[in-house]
Amino acid sequence: MTCDGDEYEAPIVISAINPRTTVVSLLDDADHWGELKPKMQRKTMRGRAFKVVLALDGMPRFAAAASDAEAAMLACAQFRIAPTVDYIEEGHSDMLLGRLSHKPVIWGLCPSMTSPELAPPGKHVLSMNVGNAPYHLREGTWAEQRDVFARRAIAKLAEYMPSLPGLINDYRVIDPTQFESQFGLVEANITHGDTLPPNMFWMRPMPGLHAYRTPTQGLYLSGNGTWPGNYISGVSGHNTSQAVLSDLRQGRATGASQAVAAAVSCP
Repeated sequence: MTCDGDEYEAPIVISAINPRTTVVSLLDDADHWGELKPKMQRKTMRGRAFKVVLALDGMPRFAAAASDAEAAMLACAQFRIAPTVDYIEEGHSDMLLGRLSHKPVIWGLCPSMTSPELAPPGKHVLSMNVGNAPYHLREGTWAEQRDVFARRAIAKLAEYMPSLPGLINDYRVIDPTQFESQFGLVEANITHGDTLPPNMFWMRPMPGLHAYRTPTQGLYLSGNGTWPGNYISGVSGHNTSQAVLSDLRQGRATGASQAVAAAVSCP
């Protein structure tokens, strides 16, 4: 069912959104799923996505650049702010405890350096993904704390780009709760379940749903939440398509009265 109330039925539905959303939120009749649906309901997501986008009045420049030419080349490159293993571990520990870390792990890129149409002439856009923002805060709410953490991340980047604060004309933030409400990322988990040993191989997304098929005939799972995940590799989609084609060849993909309703949730 769409936001407008339109309903669609299809003999085959491949869901590439978070498997927990598919199974828990969109699946109406799951009596024949046994314990799979309750187990999926209890599955931990524990995401940490946080994004800051800066509007700059000039090119960002790393202090280590030896020349203007080198500064321009460095500004074109994707960068990471995670200087030591101890730094990463302390930042991750803060996240697990629900605290806003003073050691944000940052993935950054200035896309307007290679795509100048993204900003007016002489201006730039710098995107920062902060990888250790707790979805569940120990104190306060993200509505209260998003700018606090954004400024903390900006201050950390300014240690490597001293001129950055003076270039900032404006900025926007997407906190973990906004990633969930606006983009459907459950608990702000960009991989639809951490890519850690308990969520890999036959345990992704969980035992019993690891082969892309589900107990509902014609409903298949795909995307980052299924094996092997891997963001944009496309392997999960390939594997799901092979499962569908195999079932079609063997006459198992659909039934005479086993149509599956395709549903989407409204933002």
